[in-house]
Amino acid sequence: MNQITTAWKHFFRSFILFYDDFFLLLSLSILQGLALVTVILAPPVAAGLNLVAHRIAREKRVDFDFFKEGFRQYFWKSYQILGSWLVLMLIVGFNAYFYAFRVQGLLSYFSIFWVYLILIGLAIWPYLLPVMFYMEEPTLRGVYRNTILLAFNKPLYAINVLIQLVLITVLLRFLPFLLLLWWPAAVALLGNLGARYFVGFVLEEEGK
Repeated sequence: MNQITTAWKHFFRSFILFYDDFFLLLSLSILQGLALVTVILAPPVAAGLNLVAHRIAREKRVDFDFFKEGFRQYFWKSYQILGSWLVLMLIVGFNAYFYAFRVQGLLSYFSIFWVYLILIGLAIWPYLLPVMFYMEEPTLRGVYRNTILLAFNKPLYAINVLIQLVLITVLLRFLPFLLLLWWPAAVALLGNLGARYFVGFVLEEEGK
C-alpha cells in the first residue's frame, strides 16, 4: 500500500477509533481543549491523551488510568518537547514575516526558505509525542532527530496528513464546537497511527 493511500486510510480509521472509545476520547478532547485555554497544563494533558491514542493505535485496552499515567510520567518531558517546538515555530514564523514584508530586493526571497521550515515544523508536530513513546530513554534531541528521520522516510504520508490537518482546521471554522469535542483526539490518533506506521516500516526494513 502506498504512502498516500495509507495516509487517507488512517484518516478515515481515526473516525472509527474515535467512535470505538467515544466517551473516553470525547472527555479527553474536552480536557485538552480546556487545557489549551489555560495554556499552562496543555503539554502534560497532551502527553496523557497521546499515550491513550498510542495504545489505541496499537490495538490495546485503554481507560482513564492511562491518561493519568501519561500525564505524570511525561509531565516535564512534554513541556520540553512541545515548548521547544512552539518557540522554534515562533522564531521561524518571525523570520518568514520579516523577510517577506520587511526586506526588499533579492533577500526577500529568503522568506521562501523560512516558509519551508514552517511546513516542516507543522508536518512533524503530530508525531513528536507519539515517537517519544517508542524510545526507552527519550531526550529532546533524540525525539526531534527520530521524528524528522521517520517523517522524511515517508514524505508523501507526512504531507498528506498535513493536508488532512489543514482540512480539519478549515472544517473547524464552520463547526467551531468540534475544536473542543473532537479535534484534540483526532490529531492524537492521526499522530499515533502515523508513528506506528513509520516505526513499523523501519522494523520491517531492518528485518529483511
